[in-house]
Formats: sequence, structure tokens, C-alpha cells
Amino acid sequence: MGNGKNYSLSWPTVGEIDILEMIGGYKHVNLTDQYAHATVHWNNQSNTMTSINNKYTSQVWPTPDGSMLHNNSLVYWIVWTPTNISIGFNEFYLLPFKHNQYSKFC
Repeated sequence: MGNGKNYSLSWPTVGEIDILEMIGGYKHVNLTDQYAHATVHWNNQSNTMTSINNKYTSQVWPTPDGSMLHNNSLVYWIVWTPTNISIGFNEFYLLPFKHNQYSKFC
């Protein structure tokens, strides 16, 4: 992510924001092509470089009619300010993320 490799940093230390993640092909609830996932990942222990410290907040959105995501015309977006990250699609907010809600957020 970003230029983390230039500083020998690894995931999740450098963080990750999934504006749209589709976990398709599974037959489990919320893990099919009918669901969009929005997720913010970070390292909960800034003094370590191990992915075991991955913390995240996530929201799942099902298509209203149960159709596949690729059958819908959706615009996914992110707004990032100094205090908030908001993720959504079309005119809907999917995941509001306020930095101060997470005491170990880096």
C-alpha cells in the first residue's frame, strides 16, 4: 500500500481501505456476488509489523433485489477528511468511520 515498501512496512501497518470488496464464489451468507463490503484496516499495535494486529471496521451491503453486483450500475466513493472516512455508493453512506472512535487507530 502506498510507499510502505520503501520503509520496510507491511500490511496492516500501512493500512488498507476497501471502498468495494466483493468476496464472490462462496456459498456462505454475505460472501457471495450479491454483497459489497466496505472496510478500513489498520495495525492496532504500531510498534509491531505483524498482521496478527490487524484491526478493522466493516459494513456489508446486499443488492436490494438479490442480483449480482456486476448487474448493477453503482458508483462507489470515499470522502476522507482529517477526522473521518466515509464510504458509500451512489447517494448512500455505507461506512462512516470516525478516527476518534478507535483509540489505537494509527
